[in-house]
Amino acid sequence: MQPLLLAAFVVAADRASKATVARLTSGRVVSVGPWLRIHCVVTRFRRHGLLRSPAVLLLIWTAALAVVLLATNSGHFFQRPPAQLGLGAALAGSGSNLYDRLRHGAVIDFLDLGWWPASNLADVAIVAGVIISLRFL
Repeated sequence: MQPLLLAAFVVAADRASKATVARLTSGRVVSVGPWLRIHCVVTRFRRHGLLRSPAVLLLIWTAALAVVLLATNSGHFFQRPPAQLGLGAALAGSGSNLYDRLRHGAVIDFLDLGWWPASNLADVAIVAGVIISLRFL
């Protein structure tokens, strides 16, 4: 149950943060210290080959989710609670970005470190979730 609660929190926080940043920054860059800036960057996706179809993207994401569920239910992988929480965060982040991509054709990124491409809370959840899952595999 805890991975589902974390997943719901990740999706809610990501959706709320993207909406807030899009509404409040309106092209401005806000510094949040010496290494972090907040500004709205809309990342549009070029549609090439198979990945141009929303149905194919949804199918790929569903297949990845099925593989993760099979791995966790097999009893061999991701049995420790931190690993399951990490998977919940990673899947929620990817699901939230997939929703934006399918619904709007773009993802709002707003966390800018300067030396790394702009990202959002879903991206942070994906990276942190994968690292935690693999650490506690």
